[in-house]
Amino acid sequence: MPIVKKLVDLMQGTIEVESKVGKGTKIIVTLPLRIAQDEDTQRIIEKSDGYDVSQFKGKRILLAEDNELNAEIAITILKDIQMPNMDGYKAAQTIRKLSDEKKAGITIVAMTANVFDEDKKNAYEAGMNWHIAKPIKIDELMLALTEILKE
Repeated sequence: MPIVKKLVDLMQGTIEVESKVGKGTKIIVTLPLRIAQDEDTQRIIEKSDGYDVSQFKGKRILLAEDNELNAEIAITILKDIQMPNMDGYKAAQTIRKLSDEKKAGITIVAMTANVFDEDKKNAYEAGMNWHIAKPIKIDELMLALTEILKE
């Protein structure tokens, strides 16, 4: 608890503790974190080096994300849509089986918190071309997209 208290204090948060004998202890940590606004994201993108945002104009990106908050964050970064009816692996497999070779050959990027070699292997076996770890780092995502769009 002293370590948690120190971290919460450093983050200007609060800790509430409720304890009942024979029932357990309830600890509530509240942190004042600000939600990024569109202008914040744009400012980060504009000051980042290594990629040209103009390359993204006219491109469409399909985002398959099963966590609503992660999807919202990625959408803010990518300005695109969710795909609620299947997971990314199933989507990749379905896309790869399309009869239109151009559509079946599109680049597919896995964005996942699963970063072990086995997870990457599963993504590639499902037909994905790239793997980006979460939490999403805007610079890494933009650099990966820049490389992909060069292909």
